[in-house]
Amino acid sequence: MVWWHLEEAADVVREHPGLRTILNHTGYPLDRSPEALAVWRRGMEALAACPNVSCKISGLVAYADPAQWKEDDLRPYVEHVIACFGWERVLFGSDWPVCTLSASYDRWVEALHSLTRNAGAAHQRKLFYDNAVRVYRLE
Repeated sequence: MVWWHLEEAADVVREHPGLRTILNHTGYPLDRSPEALAVWRRGMEALAACPNVSCKISGLVAYADPAQWKEDDLRPYVEHVIACFGWERVLFGSDWPVCTLSASYDRWVEALHSLTRNAGAAHQRKLFYDNAVRVYRLE
């Protein structure tokens, strides 16, 4: 699924409210043009309105230029997803090994840690650990 199908995905998810759904790769915002980002934002908002959907924050660096991407390039996506889904329905996703096309695993993790640092340790723990344990029923 890619960004232009997110609103349709929300329609399907609404038809199955008992189905636990996890959106991968931050909704795959590969096209970073203003027009595509508007579609992505609407789709993310539509999915976030479904309480049975969580979102993995991943896939943001996989196809970026390894020499040029900066942490702040990712900020609008990370902040929008957290604003839509809240801290209870976001999960860290590594996108490994695909992320290594443009970043080391460590660089991706460090970038996400840095982008969420101001939210505090409790929220970071939800993102990087607690939500996965709950959503994937690991306990």
